[in-house]
Amino acid sequence: MTDRRDPEADDLYLDRLLDEQLGASVSPDLAARVVAADAATTARALARVAASDAQFGEQGAALPRRRWLALAAGVLLFAGALTFARRGTPPVDRAQALLDEFHRVMPSEPPQLRSLLCRERVAPRALPLLRQMTAWLDGHCDDPLLGARAAEFTVYALVLDEPDTRARTTAAATAGSASAELLLATAATIVAASDADRAAALAQVESHLRHPVAEAPSAVQCLLTAADLSAAEAARLAAATRDATLAQRLRIGGELAVYDARRLLGKPFEVSGRVLTGAEFSTTSLHGKVVLVFFWASWCAPCSAALPEIAAVAERYRARGLEVVGVSCDHDSGELRAFLAAHPEVSWPQLFDVRQPGWHSLAFWCGVRTVPRSFLIDRRGVLREIYTRGDLDRLIRGLLDE
Repeated sequence: MTDRRDPEADDLYLDRLLDEQLGASVSPDLAARVVAADAATTARALARVAASDAQFGEQGAALPRRRWLALAAGVLLFAGALTFARRGTPPVDRAQALLDEFHRVMPSEPPQLRSLLCRERVAPRALPLLRQMTAWLDGHCDDPLLGARAAEFTVYALVLDEPDTRARTTAAATAGSASAELLLATAATIVAASDADRAAALAQVESHLRHPVAEAPSAVQCLLTAADLSAAEAARLAAATRDATLAQRLRIGGELAVYDARRLLGKPFEVSGRVLTGAEFSTTSLHGKVVLVFFWASWCAPCSAALPEIAAVAERYRARGLEVVGVSCDHDSGELRAFLAAHPEVSWPQLFDVRQPGWHSLAFWCGVRTVPRSFLIDRRGVLREIYTRGDLDRLIRGLLDE
């Protein structure tokens, strides 16, 4: 079992995580203490983010980037940001192993769960894990890792239409449980097939947020992670709740929604900046090619796992007109150079800002909140794809054939 958590140690740990998002050199380790952090801890952490943001004032070129860093740090804390996994550290116990496997089988972009086809593809692998988590919690109800997220797992089981969970939660709601009603409404918001269904589900969520409900933090986290809230929807829910921490989460989510990557789809799209060598680079020099833009970092385990596929398609389709461009979110040019030297197959240009290392400004502007992430630009320089997991080869072939 995980050792009993020390709140002050957790604060220090979250400080280090915020330092990662704010451009320091500490690589993130988003394991048990981040996903299990309580509301008070995350509230203190966000207060420190706000203080860091405020010290830059309202003028200067650094402000937009600093503001984005603060916003992203807050959202990454609340959403878990589990794609920033640690490298080479085995699970410390059964709960960690279950959680790691659950996040491996869930979509890298949780809003994809809004698609019925995605849910049908994910359910056969995710539901057995959710059942195992439920069984584990029945015997370990005080588990600090899974117990803190039990309500979230209930929402995802409802989203994936797990029969026992739906029957149990529906029965509790019928008996008058406001918590059960909120979890059902949260899941209904995520899976809503029409605007009318979504509006009705959100109205129920809004109603329940007006009153204290124990599961409200979990519901809000699921909504921010998987419901693809618009800025207006997030603002509406923020105004409904009396919980200052939840309202702040929702406001941050609403601000980030304005910069959703989908706003860029179907439009001319340029990636430009300095590469690792210091030279200026722009994808305009690749006009007439299909361009794969790969957002990543050398400290990111899922990024390392994705690199063989990127290298394979680069080799397979280079002669047909495919080019790959990396956007590195590394914090240290030496670490990045060492990684690239050890992996000569990663031979494409790497945009890296030595003046402002860390989460690349292009990643913020493009709405990239977690890595790895791949964008595809067609031969005319138009952004065509922002979700490529599992379909990369097919999508590249389709654009090359045009």
